[in-house]
Parts: sequence; C-alpha cells; structure tokens
Amino acid sequence: MLKENFKESALKRQAADGAVAGGSLSHAKGQGARAAEVRGKSGFLYRLVLKICRGNKKVAEVLRFCIVGGVATVVDFLTMGVVLYLIDPSLYPNFFNVFYGGGTPTATASCIGTGAGFLVGLGVNYALSVLFVFDEKGSSRTLSGFVLFALLSAGGLAINVLGMYLLVDLAGLNEWVIKIVLTLVVLVYNYITRKLIIFKNRGGAQEKSVQSK
Repeated sequence: MLKENFKESALKRQAADGAVAGGSLSHAKGQGARAAEVRGKSGFLYRLVLKICRGNKKVAEVLRFCIVGGVATVVDFLTMGVVLYLIDPSLYPNFFNVFYGGGTPTATASCIGTGAGFLVGLGVNYALSVLFVFDEKGSSRTLSGFVLFALLSAGGLAINVLGMYLLVDLAGLNEWVIKIVLTLVVLVYNYITRKLIIFKNRGGAQEKSVQSK
C-alpha cells in the first residue's frame, strides 16, 4: 500500500513537472516572438522610414511596403534571369545579356523562369512583410496565413498577366506604359488585401489574453 501511494505521488509530481516545463517552453517561445518584433521595430531602417514620414505610422507602413515590394521584384527578376541563363547559356554572351541584347528564350524556359522568379520573390516578400512591413501580425505567422499570402499574390500576378494580354496583345497599347499602370494597380491590390485579410488586428480579447499570460 505504501509503495502504491509512493508511485502515485511520484507520477503526479512528474505530470506536474511536465506541465510546468511545457508552460515554460510555450512562454519562452512567446517571449522570443515578441522580442523579434521589438528588434524589428527598433531597427535602423524601421526608425529611418518612420523619421522620413515624420512619425506617421500609416504612411511609414505604406513606404515600407513599397520598399519590400521593390526588393522582392529585384529578386524575382534576378531569379528569372539566372534560370533563363542556366537553361540555354548559348543565347547570351554573358549573364547581363539575359536582360538586354540576348536571344529570345523558348516559351518553356520563359514559363519556368517566370514561375521560379515568382516563388522566390514570394518567399522574400512574405518574410520581409512579417518582419518589417506590418506592425499588426494577424494570422501571418501561421500556415494558413502563408497560404493566404500566396493565393493573394497569385491573384496579383493574374491581374498583371490578364491586363498585359487585354491591353497590349489585343488593344495594341504600349507595353511599358501598361506595365507601369498595372504595377501600380497590383501594388494597391496587394497592400489592401494583405492589410485587411492577413495582417489585421485579431481583436482586443486576444491581446488581453496574451497580456494575462
């Protein structure tokens, strides 16, 4: 009887210790995420953008969004260029001729390059949007948040491709003028949809729950 009571009390202590350890681990993870947010908001570039915008957080957020969009676009173009060059280097005397003065790639190479550029650019855009652009993180750090981010980005890509087809291929308008217009349209689309659907305030109740922990 004494041995059974001792075993029972030992099991209870182990269960209690496990619960405490689990709670400590969860708390540590929460503190790590909050610390990362604080570091992001205290970073030099974050403070510089806020200073340029004279402390206006909304304007600063839009400017950060544009900066990240520009970085992701450069990464997208470079990735596509690398893929085109690797698929058929004979078309280009050197790498920079991928962008100007080289041969015409096949439709297959263009599709592969476009897809690779979009995916890599998407990853860069997602990471920087979470870490740097939006103060409200919403559901962005969840798998469903990333899937939504990808779907919304694909929607922006569809707007771009459809617009180029309708206004350049069918209507015969200047491709660069249309490209600039569509870039601005997609920029507004991306900001509004991400802000309203992904990077939104998840409610005061949740904030109170986090603070109580």
